Order: sequence, then structure tokens, then C-alpha cells
Amino acid sequence: KLDGALYAVGSLAGILAKHPRYSAMVPGIFETYILPLFSSPHGYLRAKACWISAEFVDLMYSSDNKSNNQLFLQLFERIQACLNDPDLPVQVDAAIALRAFFDAIDEEDSVHFVQAVPSLLQKFLELANNIESEGIMATIESVVERFSDHIAPYACGIVTTLIQQFWNLVGDEDRAVSGEETPFADVADPLAGHTILATIATVLDAVSKSPEILAEMENILFPIFTRFVSEDGMDVIEEVLEMITYITYYSPHISEKMWTLYPRILMSMETWGTDFFSDFVPVIDNYISRGVQVFLQTRDPPLLTMTNMTLETCLKHESDGFGTEEEIYIGCAAILQVILENCNGLVDQCIQPYMSLIVTTMLKGAQDDEQFDDPSVMEQLLVTGADALYYNPLLALNTLQQLGHLAFFMHMLGDAVTKRKKRSGKLYYFSSKRSKKIVILGLASLVGTQPSSLPPGIQQSIPQIAAALARLVLDLKSQEASASQPFEPSEERYISDSGDEEDDDDDSYADLMTKLRARSANIEEEDDDEDDFDFFSDDGEGQDIKSPIDDIPVYAYFGNAMNTLQATNAEGFMATLSLLQDSDIVAQFQQLLSETGAPQPPPS
Repeated sequence: KLDGALYAVGSLAGILAKHPRYSAMVPGIFETYILPLFSSPHGYLRAKACWISAEFVDLMYSSDNKSNNQLFLQLFERIQACLNDPDLPVQVDAAIALRAFFDAIDEEDSVHFVQAVPSLLQKFLELANNIESEGIMATIESVVERFSDHIAPYACGIVTTLIQQFWNLVGDEDRAVSGEETPFADVADPLAGHTILATIATVLDAVSKSPEILAEMENILFPIFTRFVSEDGMDVIEEVLEMITYITYYSPHISEKMWTLYPRILMSMETWGTDFFSDFVPVIDNYISRGVQVFLQTRDPPLLTMTNMTLETCLKHESDGFGTEEEIYIGCAAILQVILENCNGLVDQCIQPYMSLIVTTMLKGAQDDEQFDDPSVMEQLLVTGADALYYNPLLALNTLQQLGHLAFFMHMLGDAVTKRKKRSGKLYYFSSKRSKKIVILGLASLVGTQPSSLPPGIQQSIPQIAAALARLVLDLKSQEASASQPFEPSEERYISDSGDEEDDDDDSYADLMTKLRARSANIEEEDDDEDDFDFFSDDGEGQDIKSPIDDIPVYAYFGNAMNTLQATNAEGFMATLSLLQDSDIVAQFQQLLSETGAPQPPPS
């Protein structure tokens, strides 16, 4: 009866906590009835005491009034003692219950529990070796997250234990090597496998600043990578790719052994892995950006050629499911940007196939209203084209002319740079600082090119291009100035320019682009302003996005382009000024030129 009563009360914890009348009675009940149960001769009651303590832990701890946390500490000590209980079920329930206690304490108080971490981790690993429990895995993950600065000495032991449990679940490593594999989809408890791999990823994050430990981790995890970067690992590929992302980003360099996975990753991405495209992209990003020379110089197999072929195949992919094409188009554009930005001046031979892929995909969207229902697809294709202009404006423009699509591309880019929202007046496309910066660099490279070397149609359009460029630079400057202002919610975030309510799908695309552009799994998403499609925002703190263009002083680059324009095409420069029209815009433009050291237009 007592066991049943405890279960009934514990099941009502969430409801009782909401009512002050009942929640105020809980501490007294625990002192009178629950604490004595830890000394009960009956193991099932000791186990139930651990469980019910975890259910009510939030009522026992207060970050505001820490003098009232005595009961919390008493319960923690009793549950910790139960880890050495003679009955194994009590030990397991105690280990699972401690997770709630670690999750409840705040950062400031966690330092008081650091001394207990070594013995706790040792006990958790012993239990994990004796019994397969998702709850114990979750507790280990919680401890690693909370005490990440202190678990380095135990990291390899934790991962070794977890890996052994994973092999026990899916078929041991020796059987995997011999070819006697159990597909992950056929394992008895696939959820437990996901939990184990997620816990390993948490450990990798905790030791990311310890390269010597990461090297050891790589050796431990490599058999997992070789087996499950394949169709056999479809059900765990997200967790496996997350671990590879950590290894390839935080290690001092990408090892030769890890490079052997790259062709397999490409093959998986273009065949069975299209539904997980956004998870593959950060891995590809890491390989290219952190191993440019290996990527470009390896001939057996030819990694650059293989990557180009994979991108071409993926961009021609026809999806069987909703939204997959958009994810693939955005992901391919992201990879093309990584190559162009990290291999600047080294992949001239790729400009023609890249521009062909970009324009062909843009034409597909322009001819089918439903193809690019979300503007992020066209935006990222245009950003990639701008990246090519920055890489080499003459090469990109001549390539487009040879393809017969120069006018189309420049028209689409011009429309995107000038299209604004009716309600806010903000740009419809290029809402993030990163996308604005790339387009500015691309257009400034074009404007700063000797006019006589440009295609005739572009020569005639220089004033319009330069005026659009100037407005975009002012938009970026305004966005940077407003970024430091406190966020004020606006109903425009929820109402589109057409007056209709926004679709709920925007958040999913926010998640997608966070995955695509993030090299680290610890990116903190941050709501920006009212932009309807602001899911390329890179303004949040804690983001770990790196690119060679980050160090380019964009305003100085713009100023140099304007300097060249006036020196080589004074008439075009004055025409640019007249196209800005609005006196406020002209004043801001003149101020910007002054700040960048560019020439000042003569007074009108």
C-alpha cells in the first residue's frame, strides 16, 4: 500500500507543484515520510524514495533563497548513498534520480558538487557495464554537460564504456569487421542506441579544447564511423555525423584516417542520405575549410572532382518528400560557398560548372512558382553567385555570358538587392549580415573592375549596380547599429507583408540553416527582429562560424571600389549619386565615403 501511495503522489508532482497550498506542504511530507524510507529494510521502498525525490526536486531547490536548500542537500546525500545499496535496482533508480538533481541546480551552486563528480562517474560507469539503461545514459550526459570542465580525465573511460554498450546493442565490433552486421533498424532497443551516441557527442563537446584527448577519441570512435556512414547507419546518421563534426572541427588537423571517410560521406549524401542533407553539410564544410590543401591536391581519389560530381547529382535530385529539394538546394549552395571562400584563386576551373549549376537551378525556380516557395533557396543561390563575383568578377561574368545567362543572373540579383518589404521597408532577401556582406563584396568587386574589360551590358549598368550596392552597404551599417539595441517584439514578425499570418514553417528553416552554417553543435539561436525570413541570422552570441571573408573590412573594400569607379568612370560615379535620389540616402552615402577614405562627390 505504501509503495502504491508513493507512486500516486509522485505521479501528481506536476499538478501539486502548481498549487501553492499543496506545494507548501511537500517539504514537511518529505521530512516526515520520505527521508526515513532511505533506511527502510525493503529495497523497493528505498528505490521508490529515490524516484519520488526526483519527481519533486524542483520544489526542494531555490536559486533565490539558498538557505532553504537544506532538504535538497539531504536528499542528494541519501540518494548518493543508495548508489552503494546492496540491491542493484536501488542503485539504478538512484543513478537515474540524480539526473534531476544535477539539472535543478544553477551554475553558481554546481561548484559545490564538483568533488563528488569522480566517484559518481565511476559508479555510473560500473552500473552502465552491468545493466543497459537509457536512464543511466541520460544521467551521465547530464553530469558531463554540467561539469564539462572537470570530466577530461574520465572522458576516454566514459566513451569506451559507452561504445562497448553500443556494440553490445547492435552487434559487436568483431562481427562488424567480419561482415556479420546487424542493421541498426533491427536492434532490440534503437532508442537506447540514440541515447548512447548523443551522450558520446556531449563528451566530445566537453573535451573539445583538449586535442590530445580528441585524438584518442578519434581512435575509439573510428570503427563506429566506418560502419555507420553507410546505409546500415541510416537510423543513427545524425548522431554519427554530429560526432564527426566535432572531431573534424576541434582536432588540430584532420587526420589521414579521417580523410578516408570523405568519399564515403559524399556517396552517402548523394544516395540514401538526401533526407539528412543538412546534417552532412557541416561535415563537408569542416573537411574543406580545415584541409584546403589535402582537398585540392589529393588525386587518388580526386576529392574536388568527387565533390563537384556529388553536388551536380544532388542539385538534379527529385524528392519524394516535402521540402527535401529546398534543403538540398540550400545545402549545395552552402558547400559551393565554402569552396569559393576557402579556395580563393585556386579553383578557376570550377567557376564554369558552378555558375552553370547556380543558373540552371535558378531557372528551374523562376519557371515553376512552386519550386521555390521559400525565398531562402533563391537567396542562397544568389549569394553563391555573388561569392563567384568576389572570387573573380571577370571570370564569373564571362562565364555567365558564355552560358547565355548573364542578363538573367544580373536581373535576378538586381531585383533581390532592391526588393523590400512593404511594411518595414527592409530588404526582402539578404536579411543576415553574412549574406549582405558576401553580396557587397561581389558587387564591389564588379564595380571596382576596369569598365573597358566588362561585358558591354554590364558597362552600361554600372551606375545602377553601384547605387544598389551603396544602398546595401547602408542597410548593413544600419543593421549593425541596431544589433546592439534591445529587442522589442513586433507584430510584424508574425504578420507578413501581405497581411496574412506567417506559416509556422519558418522555424524549421531556421533550424536547417543553423545546421548548415554551424560547424559546432553548440550554436545558440537568437531571435532577431521582425524579418519574415531571417533564418540566416549570424548575429547571435556564441556562434562558431568561421570563414576567410570574416576578416575582410567590407566598408574599406566598398570604399576602394568607389575610388576606382570615380578614377576610371567619373561619369558613372556621378550617375550613381543621382540614382540614390533621397537626400538622406545621399547624405549617408557621403558620410560612408568619408569614413572609408573614398572620394567625396562634388556638391550639387
